[in-house]
Formats: sequence, C-alpha cells, structure tokens
Amino acid sequence: MLDLRNGGYLQYNKPSLLEKISTIEWVDNYSEERLIESVEALMELGAFYHEVLLSLMDYEWMSDSVSEDEANVILMVLYLGHSDKFAARRVAEMPFLESLEPSDLYALLSLGRMAAFRKSEFDQVMAHPSLSEGIADAHTPIIATLNGVSKVNPDLIDTLLDQSRTTIERRTISLPRTGEVDLTITRTGPGAERSMDLLDHAVRTSETLMGEPLPTKYVGLLFENAVFGEVAGTNFGTHIAIRPRYDVDDGSRHAQFAGKIIAHEVAHFYWWGNADWVDEGVADFMASAIDSERTGAPVGVIDQPCPYFRTISELTSIQRQSNTPAFKCNYSIGSRFFMDLYYSLGRDQLWTGILQLYKESTAYNDPYYRRRGVSLTVEEVREAFGTEAPVSTAIARWRDGTEPYDISRLDLSDPDPALPDVNGQIDGAYITLDPDGPLVSTFKSRDATGAVWFQLEYSYSVTGAPREVAFEIVQFYEDGFGFARRKVALTASPEYVGGTSWYYLGSGPLAVGRYWVYVYDGDRKVAEAQYEVTR
Repeated sequence: MLDLRNGGYLQYNKPSLLEKISTIEWVDNYSEERLIESVEALMELGAFYHEVLLSLMDYEWMSDSVSEDEANVILMVLYLGHSDKFAARRVAEMPFLESLEPSDLYALLSLGRMAAFRKSEFDQVMAHPSLSEGIADAHTPIIATLNGVSKVNPDLIDTLLDQSRTTIERRTISLPRTGEVDLTITRTGPGAERSMDLLDHAVRTSETLMGEPLPTKYVGLLFENAVFGEVAGTNFGTHIAIRPRYDVDDGSRHAQFAGKIIAHEVAHFYWWGNADWVDEGVADFMASAIDSERTGAPVGVIDQPCPYFRTISELTSIQRQSNTPAFKCNYSIGSRFFMDLYYSLGRDQLWTGILQLYKESTAYNDPYYRRRGVSLTVEEVREAFGTEAPVSTAIARWRDGTEPYDISRLDLSDPDPALPDVNGQIDGAYITLDPDGPLVSTFKSRDATGAVWFQLEYSYSVTGAPREVAFEIVQFYEDGFGFARRKVALTASPEYVGGTSWYYLGSGPLAVGRYWVYVYDGDRKVAEAQYEVTR
C-alpha cells in the first residue's frame, strides 16, 4: 500500500478518494520514477477532476495490478483534462476504455494533443456524429491519426471519421523481445494486399536488427496525403502516414520503393529526439538493411546527394524546418555517414555501435510524449563507436570535409555490351535533359529544373516469341556511394531489330559533382554513362 500521508487537498477534502488511491496496486517492474508520476497524476485528478477519477476507478483494469500502459492512460486523461475538463470526463466514460488495447493509448494521446494545441479540430472531432455514442474500439486506429492529420491536412478529418469511406486492416504479431504488437492499416481508397506484409516485415526486422524491444505495442499506418511537406512519409509518434501512391503492387518505381518507405518510418519508433541527421540517417540506413533482408539487394544509401550542403557542420549551422527542401539533407548526409561506418567497420561492429548509441539516446525516454533527455550529436556518436581510425576518418569526412571521399566502390571496369540472350548488344548509353533533346555530358544544376534522363540504345535479332532481358540501373556519385537502384527490362520482338529506351534518373536541384550510371545484366556491366553537374 502506498504511503499518501502527504495527500494535501485530498487528505482534508476528499479522504475517501485518497483512501481509494492508496489501495491501488502496481505491477512489480514499475519504476519508482514512473510510480511517483502516476500517483501524482491520480492525486491531481482527484483534486481537480474527481468525477473523471471516479469514472476511471470504476474500470476493472484499475482493480488489479495497474500496468505501465494503464498508468499512461491515467496520465493522458489528466493531460486532456488540463485543456478541456468536460471533454476529459466524457472521454473517461467512453466504451473504448472498458478494456484497454494498444491503439487506445495513442487515440488518447492524439485527443490530448489536439485539445492542447489544435482546439478547433478537437471540437470538430468530439462533435462528429459518428462519435455521438462515444469512441469505441473500432474507432481508435482512426482517432490515433487525427492529431497528425489536423496538422497537415485537416480537411481529411471528416472523411476519416465517416466509416463508410474508411477501411481498417488489422494484424497481431508476436515478437521475441516485445511480445504481441498490433498492426493496423487505415485507407480511404484501394490498396495493395502486400502492404501489410511489408509493414509486418519492417516491424519484425527492425526489432531483430536493433536487438531491443520495439518501443511500442501498436503500429498504425495511414495511407493518405497527410504527411509533412513533400516527403513520402511521416512518423507522428501516434501513427505513421505514407502517401497512397506507395500502397501499390504494380512493379512501378513507387512499388519498388514502398518497402523502404515503410521501414524508414518504422525505424523512427526507435530513432527520434536526437540531431536530425542522426535520426534520419540511422532510419534511412535501417530502411535499406530491412529491405535487404526481404529482397536480397545490397545495403546502401537510398537518397540523392545533398544539393545544398556537403558536411554535417554546414547542415547543422542553421535550424531547418522539416517541411523545407534542405531538411532532406539530413537523410542524405546522415545515411552516408553511417554507411561509411558500415563499409569500414563491418556489419557486426556497426550494429554494436548503433545499439550503444540507442541506449545513450534513451537514458531518459518518454515515448508517449516524445521527450528524451539526450539529443545525440557527433560527440555521442564518437563515444558509441570508439576512437579507432575508421571512425575518426568517417567523422572527419562527413562532419568537416577534411578527409577525401572513398571512391573504391566505383566500378571502373570497361562495359561488356553483348546481349547474348537476344543475339544483340547495347549500342550506346547517354544522358539527356529531355527525351527529345540533345545528349549532354555536362550541365549546370539550375538547368536540371525538370528531369535527368538516361538513354539506352540497343540492337538484337530474335525469332519466335518475344524475349525479355532484365537489367539493373545503378547511379553513383563522386562520394563513392551508389544512391539509386532500379530494375528494368527490355522486350526483344521478332518484328524489330532494336530500339531506344529512356529512364528517369531524378530531378533538380542536383548536387554539384560527377555522376556515373551503370547498367548490369546480372553481375556483368553492359553499359555506363558519366555526367558532371556544375554551378
């Protein structure tokens, strides 16, 4: 039994409530710090919102040993009460709190954040006809998304709350370290069956790679245009949002990249609250590693070189908002730093360092309120990975630019243009800024306002049925990293003797420097093109 002799207001004005609080039991592994925080929340509820507290005390889950998740419900209801005590009382009596599910916590957190910072949208949600009888368990995955949605696309709120326009796909998985984790996908249109499998794989593999429990028992994914800026996805803490164009299985570029997008956002359940280049860099590295486990593709960087900065020092010299183009350089430079360590230290030592870095970042950690006591920077990275030469070299290269790039990964071998499967060959490989325009080898960054295209010319001679030749196009930058891989195919038909294909490489602004484009037929390089971007 807790010693609440200093119960203050409750001791003299509501002794029966104080007695009820004193009889609450807590699970054995509940930390003293969190225990004190939870008891103080109950005392505050009793002092200022005693009707809310009485509603909570009526639930069966309050009559046995209160778990940390259940205590977080208490804290979130109090948080809501600070902004709107009448709404807190109403919510405390709603059906979804009768038996707690992982998504319930994030629905509460979403409501609390809206009440505190986006009151008009909160009032819109609470007045919606679909919630006239309260929030039920079926609603909570949608409610969990609404704080994020209110920030970036508030017009979507009514659509999501209209159950005739929204579908929710559910799956529960069991992880070795975390236990059961609930997965949901919310859509307002058609989607791909494989998306849940991609989410499942990302969650399982992220726990395996990190060697630590997933910091959540609920992963909700919303496929909607409800993300920050021009990025593909956002992890709001309460849920992940990804643009619907990645919810496809049609062989397109978006479909090929979908697994990495989902994996990147899942990685952010571990990586948040630190220097942006650390969080985005590790999340991008994990996205490639997670996707590699599924596809067998090599681990590598997945972002174009940064067109604005070359070093961490330049990147962090000015605070940049997450919805600006320059913010993407946190992904580009951060992932290249960690990939540099991956190549120089090896897989096992790299993951040992990342785990140490993660433990440092979670010295104080409140995942529900997105607070951490340590914001990792270069110095913490140095402590986590050690002072041996490869680490010092990588830090010098990417923090200040005082070490040259490692270009040993460039494939400098001559192409073998033969295509024996179709009795043909690659006749030419070129760069152009317009499929109908001239071929180029050098151009200014400002001239690539549209797109950069790779032109492949080929000839062949086949009989019988058409035959297909599969290629992989790999783009490299002068920093030595291959930053984009794309699988393509050409069809050799008997009625033709060859042709020309154009492949999109990207669009400006582009980083100044030299680029290479390699084309592989299996392990054999069959074509290449080079170009240089100038100021």
